Amino acid sequence: MAFAVVSSAYCAYAGRSVGFGADAFTRLMSGYDKSAAFSPISFEIDAVQFANAADTITRANMAETMGVLNDLAATYIPIYRDLNDNTITDGCSFVSARAFCVPEPRLVAPSFRQRLQDDYSSNVLPIFPKEGAECWFRAMMDGDMEDFAISESVAVRNRFAYYDLVSICLAWAEPFPRENTKERVFESIDGQKLKLPMICDSRIATTWENSRMSVLKLPMADGCDLYLLKPRGKATIEDVKKELTSDRISIVLSIMRSVTEQGVTSGPVAIVIPKFDLTSSFDLTSVMRSFKFQTGNIKELGDNLASSSIIQTTRFRLDENGVGTAIEKKNSDEEVKVDQKTKKMLFNRSFLYFVYSAKHDALIVAGQFTGK
Repeated sequence: MAFAVVSSAYCAYAGRSVGFGADAFTRLMSGYDKSAAFSPISFEIDAVQFANAADTITRANMAETMGVLNDLAATYIPIYRDLNDNTITDGCSFVSARAFCVPEPRLVAPSFRQRLQDDYSSNVLPIFPKEGAECWFRAMMDGDMEDFAISESVAVRNRFAYYDLVSICLAWAEPFPRENTKERVFESIDGQKLKLPMICDSRIATTWENSRMSVLKLPMADGCDLYLLKPRGKATIEDVKKELTSDRISIVLSIMRSVTEQGVTSGPVAIVIPKFDLTSSFDLTSVMRSFKFQTGNIKELGDNLASSSIIQTTRFRLDENGVGTAIEKKNSDEEVKVDQKTKKMLFNRSFLYFVYSAKHDALIVAGQFTGK
């Protein structure tokens, strides 16, 4: 199942705010030192799944917290349908699979199944026992997560688990030349000197910086951009994360939409970025609850079931072609001249990254690379 990150169906994004997903990301990453990938927009849809099973007052509170101006379901149904669409456009896709894992499907209330079907048309969330869920996810992710397994500690007795698996594929607007890729030294978050393959090139790019961080914006397919944020001077990645509240993330993304903003420049940049391939799993139960969302004892799911885990697993790969298994494009014949005035952006120590659609104000993926 895949969807085009940018499509006409995404007009519903106008009724929501990027801040909620960004806030979830900052809460997850606070004090976390491993390389990670997380999908804020997918997390937002996860929250809506639980809002659907909540009472009217709770749904209204969740909508307010999520920055949704209209009805939650009305805002997210077009997004949900796109996530379950099989359309892949030019070099751009987002594979996502969701399901409930329960000890015995018969424990699930018929009214809950009906509620999902009423709200999401034919896109009904599957409900499986453990073994069935594992097989289904591996098939749905089309080889992206062949080793996926469900922990023995979830979906036992009267507990259920909600799983959300995500994999993104986005091509660079201009690919990096493979012949430029070389091993270079990367300093990990714990001070180790690692030799990692790094892609590099000189190209026209947008940059911005303040006293603590430097930000690079690189265009990708279908109107999306990759933002890379690295610490400046003696600042650390934790210093950057402390500064990046959800509001601050929105401000940084907004600032870099225009070179007329103070400190934003566009010009030749010599870029060096590590190639990496990582898969991250996060139990989002505590994050959901930190927003005062009730994730347990959802009566409409079944009187005898209580939540045990809400888990998102995201795979993120970055290489010369883009993110994921992006189709290789030919480089343009245009050459960017490098001279003493060329800005250098070397990502050789821990940094943050965002894949963002400005047109739809959506954080598709957010994460960090720490070499750990």
